[in-house]
Amino acid sequence: MRVSWRLGLVTMAMVIAAATAGVTGASASGSPAAAKPTKSTIVLGWVGDTSSVQGSAGQDTRAAVLAWAKWINANGGVAGHPVNVIAKDVGTDPAKTESTVKDLVENQHVVAFVGNAASSTDSVYKQYLIDQNIPIVGGQAYSSAMANDQLLFPASPGVITSVWMQPYAASQANAKQLGLFWCSSNPACAGAVGLYKNFATDVGATLVFDQKIDDTASDYTANCLAAKSAPANSIAVAAGASQGTRIIQSCARQGYNPLYVVPASAYQDVLLKLAKAGTLKHLSVPSDTFLWFPNPGNKSSTSFKNYLAALKQYAKGTAPGPPSALGWISGQLFAAAGKNFGDTVTNEDVLTGLYALNGETLDGLAPQPLTYTKGKFTTVSCFFMAALKGTKLEAVDGGKPACKPAS
Repeated sequence: MRVSWRLGLVTMAMVIAAATAGVTGASASGSPAAAKPTKSTIVLGWVGDTSSVQGSAGQDTRAAVLAWAKWINANGGVAGHPVNVIAKDVGTDPAKTESTVKDLVENQHVVAFVGNAASSTDSVYKQYLIDQNIPIVGGQAYSSAMANDQLLFPASPGVITSVWMQPYAASQANAKQLGLFWCSSNPACAGAVGLYKNFATDVGATLVFDQKIDDTASDYTANCLAAKSAPANSIAVAAGASQGTRIIQSCARQGYNPLYVVPASAYQDVLLKLAKAGTLKHLSVPSDTFLWFPNPGNKSSTSFKNYLAALKQYAKGTAPGPPSALGWISGQLFAAAGKNFGDTVTNEDVLTGLYALNGETLDGLAPQPLTYTKGKFTTVSCFFMAALKGTKLEAVDGGKPACKPAS
């Protein structure tokens, strides 16, 4: 269960996959081909939360998936096939999610879902997609509901690694007295506390403080003073983005400036504004996506350059960031799986293409080489890290991934 400002862990992606050379389409390095798609259209689905109070991240993920579709269509399609992504907002409504997914499968005839961002409701459609043999390519992999789902093809860490990497980040920054604020609105937040405690111990840290917070509060002075007294020199926040911002502001007013560990799924650029104002002094961002800003680890990746160019051209107003990285990589992972598609494409063809991937690095942006085996759940245990340097984010360890050891 992952603590995040978007959702408190368990309800909480990543990696950009470059389309490898097929009949026509993008090359293995991500460089576009000139040919236009000429074969039958592949219909893909996307469901996510874009309308709730925490829906801004879903908006960016959706925008990136749609930008990927326009970009791939403008550059040869997937093995010559244009793609049509039907994207639907389901908010946090389980009934709407279930009916929407069924409509996309039964009436719109989608062959796969790509980049879903519906971690709070995905439990309602998991079994249905298993029964229909419809894969989910990329998207949020950290939901507990999707754990061990053999038809989820992640390019980012699942729930266990997504929690583990936060105490790890605190420990690596030598801020080993970890505090945790967790939300009152989602039972998953409370459920994450035990994991944080155990994983802190695993990495040589200690969970010295945890406290439920009122999600609707305008000020968190009392909570900050309690954490300061613990004392906690690092803080993880399992709540919404706005609550996280108010916590940082409240604590700063009390002269309390711990290291804030913010997973990428919860990161927003407003944090850099707080840093420029002197309100935020210490920040670590363990990332379940490729790092969305230029750094030594991605400077040679054509796929990364295509991501920036596609957002600029096809998703005006959507900034590079973890949510858009999640959407982009999901689309590119589908393209990599589709390099050998024939004249028509079914869900079985998509699965065959995914199982054919072996050590796929996605032009160097995957946190680890990706291989999918039929009948087995794929675990991604590696991730990237960023940290605040002055008022900007910088890649940790030159953009090289870190990995959770095997249990």
